[in-house]
Amino acid sequence: MNNNNFTEKELQFIDNVRKSSLYKETIRLSDCISADQELNALSQERNDLYIKANKTDDEELRHQYEVEAKKLNDILISNPTVSQYLKNYSDIREILSYINSGILKEINDD
Repeated sequence: MNNNNFTEKELQFIDNVRKSSLYKETIRLSDCISADQELNALSQERNDLYIKANKTDDEELRHQYEVEAKKLNDILISNPTVSQYLKNYSDIREILSYINSGILKEINDD
């Protein structure tokens, strides 16, 4: 496969992904999550706890921060919107990985 064919296939692939219902639904879910102030507050609190855990030298305190952060993370991922977003995102990654391996195989075969 020459450079022009590769670029053309790559651009077509990106366009097809963006047109897919899975991609559109994932973007919609992402927008819903971004607009949800409660989810954003939980996410920020979780992130702050992880930062504190990484900054402390006290192993007991680090463990406490990590446990609290994990609880908040569990609350976040149990939210139906976040859960569906994560599933869709994982599916998109798998599709991209599969197609990328096909493109690389095609390049290496030429």
